[in-house]
Order: sequence, then C-alpha cells, then structure tokens
Amino acid sequence: MEYKYKNKKINEEASCFDKQIIERIRNGYVPDLRRNERCEYFYNNVWRDSFYANMFFGEVARQVCDAAKKYIEKDPDEINILEIACGPGHISLELARNGFNVTGIDISAECIRIAREIADEDIYKHGSLDYLCADFFEYDVSKKYDMVMFSSALHHFPDLDAVMQKINSLLDDKG
Repeated sequence: MEYKYKNKKINEEASCFDKQIIERIRNGYVPDLRRNERCEYFYNNVWRDSFYANMFFGEVARQVCDAAKKYIEKDPDEINILEIACGPGHISLELARNGFNVTGIDISAECIRIAREIADEDIYKHGSLDYLCADFFEYDVSKKYDMVMFSSALHHFPDLDAVMQKINSLLDDKG
C-alpha cells in the first residue's frame, strides 16, 4: 500500500508495520487477549504464550479501565477513550468490552484492517469501538476525549512536547 502522510518517515514506518502484521497473522498471531493461543512463531515475545500476553497487555487494559472509572466522573458508557498507535487493536478491544466508547488510531492500514476484522468477530458485549487509519499529528476531529492513551508506542514519537500539545487539543476539559 502506498501512503500519503505528510511526513515521509511516517509513510515508511506504516509500510513496515503493514509487513510485520501480515507476517504475524500468517504465522498464527491472533490480536485478541481472549482468543489468542500459544504461537510458536514468536520467540522472546509475550505473544508466544497467551498467559504472558494477558499478564502484560491485559494488565495494561485493566489499569486503564480502573483509572477511567476512578478519575472520570461518568458512567463507562459515556467515557470516550482514544488509543494512539493501537496496532491491531487488542487493548482498544478490551476497553470497549468494558463498556467504554473507544477510538483506536494507527498509521498502518493493515493493522486497522485486522483490528476491524477481530472486532467484527467479537462475541462479547461491548461499548462502541471504531478504528481509524491516521497519523496522530494529522488526526483532526471536533470530538473531545476523556482519556488519551498509548501502550508500548510512545517511543515512536521523538518530539514529546508536540505529542503533549496534540493530546491536550484532543482532551475534554476534565480529561
């Protein structure tokens, strides 16, 4: 796929993530914490065993859920969460399963395609869930979020001041 993001490096990175996720899926990876199984393709990676994937990524999802419930004075079905660099969407999916309204964005069209497929197959009742292929810095919406999160992705953003400014523009007054 040819990308047309403003930043050439983002286009290259998106293409690399596309190739990586396609290879992982072909080798048995299921980006769903409730449906993944042991995957021998992974060596030295938490996704090799569902216990470790859940221990790491499941704990991230649980902590985000707990923080949202504790610090945002709304019912879960009224809380809007944005996950930046959501990849194939495993954490966004878990947050939605907990009743939140979740938007996951990622630069990789393949990650977003796979995230949507997994969400479409989901048998668990959940809040709203939307996945968008977008560059975080080009993402421009009038919607405000109660929470903006990254999981194992912040290191991809070299200018943290710009990241914080962008996050502030996306957060609700009490977010």
